[in-house]
Amino acid sequence: MSEDEIVDVREVPSAGSADEQSSDSSLNSSDSCEKPAFQENLEKPEDLQTDKDKAKISRKGNKKTEALELMVGHYLVGNQGIYKVQEFLGEGGFGKVARCTKLGSPEIYAIKIITNVQEGKEEFESMKLIQVLDPDENHLMKMYECFSFQNVICLVYEILEESLVDFLIKNECKATPLTYVRALAQQMFQALKALKSIGVVHCDIKLDNIMFADKKSLKFKLIDFGLAVESKELPIGTEIQVTRFRAPEVILGLPLDESVDMWALGMVLACVYFGNYPFPSRTEYETIRAMVQIFGLPEADKRIRLNIKLYYCKWNSDFPYFDSFLVADSAQI
Repeated sequence: MSEDEIVDVREVPSAGSADEQSSDSSLNSSDSCEKPAFQENLEKPEDLQTDKDKAKISRKGNKKTEALELMVGHYLVGNQGIYKVQEFLGEGGFGKVARCTKLGSPEIYAIKIITNVQEGKEEFESMKLIQVLDPDENHLMKMYECFSFQNVICLVYEILEESLVDFLIKNECKATPLTYVRALAQQMFQALKALKSIGVVHCDIKLDNIMFADKKSLKFKLIDFGLAVESKELPIGTEIQVTRFRAPEVILGLPLDESVDMWALGMVLACVYFGNYPFPSRTEYETIRAMVQIFGLPEADKRIRLNIKLYYCKWNSDFPYFDSFLVADSAQI
């Protein structure tokens, strides 16, 4: 991929958006369950739409370039062909995702257009880490190519259907049948097993980053490896994952490994099954308080190594669950 490759955007008459294919199937609402005591209410679908906060991890060179003004009907010139923008599927702090066709081919692709060049390169490097894995067998998103274009990075991915966030919103955050949950769990367990086999941690598993590959056959895929790193590169104190799916060892500053992905997946499965987030998540303090109420204090050997943030140390008689380990210095435990 050449950084110097700059090709003019060539505007053509708008082709219009392609008709969306409706693959929604009716859900069996007979699967009912009692909500956990600390479950965060998501009866309003828009609550899910606010879960777009980006997980964090230390990066260098986060310089954002001037946004590329793309419209439906424009072309992107890649290394393996010319792609025509049919419609935009979504956008975020990274840039946009466009549904594109390749000239001379009936194939459809999802092209992620990243305005932060450094982040785009890092996502490409992360995707190269998992190229040794079979994306279909291991339920991972497939990447076809990466190229630079008008000072942005374009990653060409396979086209998928909707994300779990969109699925829950359409279902009005009702409890999901176990048939869906079992299929989702089995496939994501395989994905995490494959990532662990090559020493890679996804670091950003959440509802947005798991999509239906085929809703009718209940096929799922794990997407967005922009924050993925090798497990040996996860130092203590690294801030990763969005709060709602953040593992307790991340919050408490304990040593990290691939298990942070397993925790996040567990939160995803619970959210899909109940239609709600298992723990409150306005602050880390609120989240860890609910965890301790349910699971108890960390084991003694782990408490010795805690790297607890200062705001956990404030005395509050309403939260007695932290009395034995919320101190200003871990040496005092």
